Amino acid sequence: MTVLENFENNPVIISEKFIHDRELSLKARGIYFTLLALKDSDRRLGKLIKTSVESKTAIRSGVLELESAGYISMSNGKITVLEVDGNANL
Repeated sequence: MTVLENFENNPVIISEKFIHDRELSLKARGIYFTLLALKDSDRRLGKLIKTSVESKTAIRSGVLELESAGYISMSNGKITVLEVDGNANL
């Protein structure tokens, strides 16, 4: 397990399984770590697109990849990070 701190200085445990998940692109992993660092209220697709140098298409495809893999869910642009295989916000 790896422990990181999010934006609010709360510990976040990341499963080594996620870090080394070869089914995910590095882009998707980077988006996931970025989401963990954001406040819940900032976890929005539009916010990711505005604050990234990546294209809108690149961000959307990474978010859809995470959603398909079950790491996040998205509704009306709001992104929720799901607790999966030991990944948890404490």
